[in-house]
Amino acid sequence: MDICHITLAAEEDSRLPLFADEVAYLKALHLLGAVCVGCLALFALVAEHLHLVVQASRGAAGRLAQAIILSLDTVVSTPFAPSHIRVVEDRGHMRWLLRYVLEQAAKHGMPGHPALWIGSCLADLVSARLVGPPLCISTVLPDYSHASALQIVGLTGSDVPPASRQALRAAGASRIKLAAAAALGVAPSLAGNRPAARLARRASAQLAIRVGIRPGEVAAALGRSPNTLYRLYRPEVPIDVLKAVARRVTLENMVQQQLARARK
Repeated sequence: MDICHITLAAEEDSRLPLFADEVAYLKALHLLGAVCVGCLALFALVAEHLHLVVQASRGAAGRLAQAIILSLDTVVSTPFAPSHIRVVEDRGHMRWLLRYVLEQAAKHGMPGHPALWIGSCLADLVSARLVGPPLCISTVLPDYSHASALQIVGLTGSDVPPASRQALRAAGASRIKLAAAAALGVAPSLAGNRPAARLARRASAQLAIRVGIRPGEVAAALGRSPNTLYRLYRPEVPIDVLKAVARRVTLENMVQQQLARARK
């Protein structure tokens, strides 16, 4: 089994950020998920470069890098430099890459907590985001654990379970809406007619109602009238999507708890 580390960066002459705003990052995430079907293990999108760890031969990784450059052509703000590809040597190298990739957000001063950075794969690793196929981390690193990934970004715990009914009710409809946006890789407004946005609207409505949040609060959060809210109740959202949204709430709570401890 071959594993490669692909680095794509902006041309040295420009050194401008590849992604102009959150919309560009979100588009890039969906495109990466579509191009790297079944072979992506880790990724980090930061400022003027991105890292990808893929299960592929050196030749296949080169072709994949070119496909990614082409797919991101309309998303990035500046041209790419030639790709850099390194074959992963052994399991120790792979463990180092897990830390290296997850530390990118903090290393490059990306805003917010590194666990919640939009270009980090931490949420994907712990199933708190569903953008493209699942990452193949367990295939390339059999001793991988969520605990190790969480520790790298400063969090403690062995897993990120879905938030409880009580925790979701305490979060409220507006925060569940934002969690649905983050879990499905769409804008916080949930606006638009793309499948991911439609799914996020249904997920936030159905999850909020399931945990006992009043329909009026749900409608207000989603910018709907109570009389039209019922349209979001069918078809039922797959359980793995609802769990991803609930895990996102847990991940945010873990970050808040870590920051509170740090302030003491």
